[in-house]
Amino acid sequence: MKLAFYGRYDDVAGKFLENRMGLRFKSSCNCWVLDFDIQNRLNPHETRFGVNLTLVGLGEFGNKFNATPNNRNQQ
Repeated sequence: MKLAFYGRYDDVAGKFLENRMGLRFKSSCNCWVLDFDIQNRLNPHETRFGVNLTLVGLGEFGNKFNATPNNRNQQ
């Protein structure tokens, strides 16, 4: 099991712009990995959750919190 944290802090404004936390479970046989993620952003104000299951050698199922929907960056 692994736990990770990432934060971006704005020194001028005195607040966090983004916080990310993740929890990873890896099987003892190294055949699967399960990730849980949460991301909180200030601008735009949003919170995202993600769950991802990786079957080693076969592929992934789920959504990653760092993935952006296709229509989000189109303007």
